[in-house]
Amino acid sequence: MTTGRKIDSVETKLGPVVMRYDKRDGMFSAEVFGTMLTDKDSIRLKEMIRTRVTTHSAPAWQPVIEISVPGSDGDLDFRFQRYYLGKSGLDTWMRVGWDVPVDQRDQRMEEFREITEDVFDIPWRDYEERGWGERARTVLQSVWLPYSEDDWQTLREFNQAQKGLHAFLVGLLEQDPPAPAQMQELLQTILVTAPFDEPKEEEDEEDE
Repeated sequence: MTTGRKIDSVETKLGPVVMRYDKRDGMFSAEVFGTMLTDKDSIRLKEMIRTRVTTHSAPAWQPVIEISVPGSDGDLDFRFQRYYLGKSGLDTWMRVGWDVPVDQRDQRMEEFREITEDVFDIPWRDYEERGWGERARTVLQSVWLPYSEDDWQTLREFNQAQKGLHAFLVGLLEQDPPAPAQMQELLQTILVTAPFDEPKEEEDEEDE
């Protein structure tokens, strides 16, 4: 158990480590990965902390897919990315890029600040509260899935379809004259092949 007042924190690649000082015995202390480190010299203790963190085993990396859900600001594109997540010995979630070599992950990982909950189990959905009063609503922001090659390829194909649809609609509008009637034909085709409920139009929020 740590005792003494907090006097400093040491920045490490796995996050900050709190240092304390107990004036009763003149000792500086810090707990790292469940082990109490102590020394009467604060500089030596900082080196002990960094050494302990450096030699600690890297997080158990889990490959994930993140899906960013478009909002109500006119952006209709879903966005997908893949990377690795792992929890450090300091109880901090870390992230590293998909293409980072295995032997470099420990050096190139960074704190994953999107996670604020104490519990984070994949699959996971992140929601945002918008509006207030009677118009308050909960909106889906992001979804994390365990990685699979089949799911990733499906999402890539969906992404290409998004881009293709966007280019097609732009092409219709660039015709002389523009051809919104063909948009209606396309919409009817989509509604037949993939029926969905028409979303309710959102009321404009009043300025504060």
